[in-house]
Amino acid sequence: MSAKKKINNTLENFDDLFVGEPKNIERNLQHLLPKAECLENKSIYLQILSQIAFTQTQKISNIRHLFVKTNERNFET
Repeated sequence: MSAKKKINNTLENFDDLFVGEPKNIERNLQHLLPKAECLENKSIYLQILSQIAFTQTQKISNIRHLFVKTNERNFET
């Protein structure tokens, strides 16, 4: 498979990148973003942008959850 075809296949099936921690998912999607921006069909580019925003929200949610848990423990002692 040619490199160009492999990149296009990855772009079309970027759902496969949603495995692991949000920071890793975001990094994988950020890697594809410049290639997706060059496509004539901007749908994939926009989908990747929205998924990056979602992973950033997940990271914030995880931080908030840890903060609440830490404060709960501080009040218990």
